[in-house]
Amino acid sequence: MIFTPRGDVKVDDRDELDVAFQSGTISKEQYDSALRECDLVVEKYCTDIAKTELLCTKIFSHINDMNCFSNVLCTALKLETIIITRLHKFGVMVSEENTC
Repeated sequence: MIFTPRGDVKVDDRDELDVAFQSGTISKEQYDSALRECDLVVEKYCTDIAKTELLCTKIFSHINDMNCFSNVLCTALKLETIIITRLHKFGVMVSEENTC
């Protein structure tokens, strides 16, 4: 699905779905199910652009939050590695069960 803020909707790869059905790659039930799913997506996300933009903003915010968490976690793991390396220099052994 591709839709624009103006409300234009394009069903991407519909021709490939048709070819898959016509060639027998997918069954009639799978074909009909795909079309129903397409209609549901259009109905749910392509009729109220403001609502969809809000949803996308929330999703991007969540992804950004996850990336921030990922960066914090990576920094913590790097710090842990530095600490363990320095402890080893002083002859202190750290078991894996005491690390992150």
